[in-house]
Amino acid sequence: MVKKLEGAGLRGQVAGETSLCTVGQEEGLAYRGHKIETLAEKATFEEVAYLLLYGKLPNKLELSDYKALLKGLRDLPDSLKKSSQRNTSISSPNGSHGYRMLNAWKS
Repeated sequence: MVKKLEGAGLRGQVAGETSLCTVGQEEGLAYRGHKIETLAEKATFEEVAYLLLYGKLPNKLELSDYKALLKGLRDLPDSLKKSSQRNTSISSPNGSHGYRMLNAWKS
């Protein structure tokens, strides 16, 4: 005979408190009060990152400044750039693929 398990499981148990995310208080998952489905459909990665860090969605100027900040932080070390430029023939017959990828990284 199999014993039937009853009870609430983890229902009502607090695993932690945070202002970043809620689960089930409204419907489903929300970040800073914004439903995840709405953010996934309408917001960019940078907008959601800004929301998580600063507690609100950015206006146009804030978003532009934040994107510039992120772009400035994603530079590759010069030694890696030089190494990639020397070894581009490995990844592409004409030797240009690696260099184009490095330039795209900075865009």
